Amino acid sequence: AVWPSALTAARLAELYTAGMTGSSGESSDTRIARYARLAGVDPSQVSLDVGASTSIAHIDTTGMAPLALMQRVADTEGGPLLVDRDGVLVLHSRTRRYAAAVDAALPFEYCTPSDAGWSLEHDDAGQVNYASSTASGAPAVRVIDQASIDKHGIYRRDLDLVTTDPDEALAAAQWLVSRHAEPQTRPIGLLIDLLTIGDDLIEAALALDVSSRWQVIDLPPQVAADPFDLFVEGYTETISGTGWTLVPATTPADGGTVWTLDDDALSVLDDTTTLAY
Repeated sequence: AVWPSALTAARLAELYTAGMTGSSGESSDTRIARYARLAGVDPSQVSLDVGASTSIAHIDTTGMAPLALMQRVADTEGGPLLVDRDGVLVLHSRTRRYAAAVDAALPFEYCTPSDAGWSLEHDDAGQVNYASSTASGAPAVRVIDQASIDKHGIYRRDLDLVTTDPDEALAAAQWLVSRHAEPQTRPIGLLIDLLTIGDDLIEAALALDVSSRWQVIDLPPQVAADPFDLFVEGYTETISGTGWTLVPATTPADGGTVWTLDDDALSVLDDTTTLAY
């Protein structure tokens, strides 16, 4: 073999591990960084949270595109993979949303369109009360919420995770069912009219990004929940000669309240907190 430069001990160890185990057992951020480098992405254009998943298995890359490989790892991590506003490849760890602080609180009057209605949807979108999860080289594990199945019927999701840790596969299924066994209420049609709010609220609204925690406050009295506590999953910004609007795509953020050691409120394991993984 001919190499363009001298090999360091660290590089030799990396090549040995890649050849012998396919780099099995590394963290999710390390694996995605490797795929990005092999795909020719400049390291300055990659920003990855430290992965909570630390046992990523070998993946047969034959015939697979780099993005598909990265997405399999992100699915195992349980966090979004995206390209941000600056064109940077970003991975959010699943722990980023645990007990996350509120990034913006906007009054309801500024979050509804003047020419269209909004609604509260209470439906089975995203509902899961039966989860089957598989770790690499291990049999599938199953987690069910029988009370939810008896009430609503079976809502099943199968997870094929690229982890060598069967406990992680089990925890992923438990987390999914604990959060989504029951239908959730979510607001539909929220729209931030940036031409009608103050500069401070404009700045807060424009700072909303994927994984931001957003609260809609000062809701009408007929709405039971106040505030709406939401995570942003994406957004559409529209600028025209007569308007400037921001429409965030959101999911409920109530499942982000997890048990936290040595926290005065969150270290109490009760109906208000959930064990995370």
